Amino acid sequence: MRRFILPAVSVVLLLAAGCSKNDTDQPTAQPAATEQQAPAEQVSTPAETEKAVAEVVEDAVESGEGEATPEPQANKEIRLAQPAPAPLATRFVAGKHYTLLNPAQPTSSAPDQIEVAEFFMYTCPHCYTFEPFVQTYLAKKPADVNFIRVPTVFNQVAQLHARAFYTAEVMGILETTHYPMFKAIHVDRNMLTSEEAIISLLTPLGVDEAEFRKNFNSFAVDTKMRQGATMARRFQISSVPNVIVNGKYLTGGAMAGSYETLLEIIEELVMIERTR
Repeated sequence: MRRFILPAVSVVLLLAAGCSKNDTDQPTAQPAATEQQAPAEQVSTPAETEKAVAEVVEDAVESGEGEATPEPQANKEIRLAQPAPAPLATRFVAGKHYTLLNPAQPTSSAPDQIEVAEFFMYTCPHCYTFEPFVQTYLAKKPADVNFIRVPTVFNQVAQLHARAFYTAEVMGILETTHYPMFKAIHVDRNMLTSEEAIISLLTPLGVDEAEFRKNFNSFAVDTKMRQGATMARRFQISSVPNVIVNGKYLTGGAMAGSYETLLEIIEELVMIERTR
């Protein structure tokens, strides 16, 4: 498990804003039933009642009709009324904790998958602070969730970093490169402003330099760059980190109030989509 080094600035303060395009660096009760009184009847005295019962029993015995009739057996199976399904319990409110996108946008995931897409930028300190929470979510991610990352390009350096991200994705080495790039920028103050600087960072981690260079300007990476830009444009991403759930809901740290709550919002939105 990697040890994530957080900045000294508190998470709560970081949530006040994300990195944007303008940042160069970076049952009502039913009424009771009314009792109805039965009409008055002539009431016999106890002595008269006892005498009448005795005469009836005696006549029945003499006529052979006094045999007890077996009572019908009660149905042994007891069927309880089934309650109506409870409504889905939700904590979070559209317009406050997340934005309902209208119209919803198509996703890049399989039809049986619920897509959770994180839009981020390596130079964004808020994205760096959010990364350990992302790792926590990924460690317990449901099987029907497809989590993807989309590097957002707000400036030339972000474009370079997005290309490095997609190069690592094509090579299948994101687990090796993703956090070290965050750490280099936010801890070591190495802004990785060139391809050479990125390669110098990654080759000591075991990344094949020739393979990385070959893929860096490849058609596959160019295609991913265009797809990422298209997604950001369709979802009108203007700040990061932001999360899109299944092409229908947008949320982020500023709306959530904390990154712990942001994960809870994501989980609730996934639950809503799962029940549809």
